[in-house]
Amino acid sequence: MEFPSNLPDLAKTPKCTRWSPSGAAKRTPLWDDDGIAALFRLRYKSQLSARFYSKSNADKKTAYVMLAAELSVVTEKEYSVAQVQDKNAKKK
Repeated sequence: MEFPSNLPDLAKTPKCTRWSPSGAAKRTPLWDDDGIAALFRLRYKSQLSARFYSKSNADKKTAYVMLAAELSVVTEKEYSVAQVQDKNAKKK
């Protein structure tokens, strides 16, 4: 039994496809001892530490953005805000 070849191309493609943005190569640096030490030093013993105790959530979000940027500069690896927040939350 053969199917006619005049079917539209949409019928030939699988229905379940995963969407991934173009160029979405996520870099996930591993946390090494130096990176963790720098994270804790910047979070608790720098000028940024006061920002984390703010009552404003916007100030706390800004503090995490600044922490991720400073950590990326210090360790020469690219850390996202989500990675820094996850690592900070998992330490507890």
